[in-house]
Amino acid sequence: MSNNSIISVLFEEIKSRITSLENKIDKISNAEKTETTLPAIPCEVDYSRIEQIIQQNILEIDSSSKEPNPQRHYHTLDVKSTKVLVAIVVMSLLLNGSLLYNIHQYRENKRLNESDIKYRYIKAANGINPEELDELENHFHYNRDKKKIREIRRNVIEHEREVKQRAEDLERARLKEAQAEKLRQEAEALKGNK
Repeated sequence: MSNNSIISVLFEEIKSRITSLENKIDKISNAEKTETTLPAIPCEVDYSRIEQIIQQNILEIDSSSKEPNPQRHYHTLDVKSTKVLVAIVVMSLLLNGSLLYNIHQYRENKRLNESDIKYRYIKAANGINPEELDELENHFHYNRDKKKIREIRRNVIEHEREVKQRAEDLERARLKEAQAEKLRQEAEALKGNK
């Protein structure tokens, strides 16, 4: 029997005893109304059966708590199924294709970045002759010299910064000159009015 059914039987037994006691009390109270003396209430409750059921339940609960029932789940990929096989093949092809494309993009970005530095170097030098171009290609491709490439990159960035600074200085000078000219015209207009 399960724990719930045992407990249910126990409560039903208690309920029946209580109802029998209530019936006896009702009889006594009805008899009391008719008689003034109370008869003795028999106390015939059998506690041994209740204790026996409780002991059985305690033993069952203790044994069930000591021995847990482990649940094991097994997941398998059945390669016999065509859907699973096709899904695995497609996923592996997509992952490999993505990896190859990322490698290609990295190389292409690196090549474009180097081409950009070479173009900016040529522009900063105001053009170069074929021997210098051959030497530049040699540093970047044939006999790769990382120190020389870093030096070229640093020189190009420094040159561009200087050009930008000169342009800003020239713009400031032009604005100041325009302001000075405007003030000169205003001063001459004031002299002419006097």
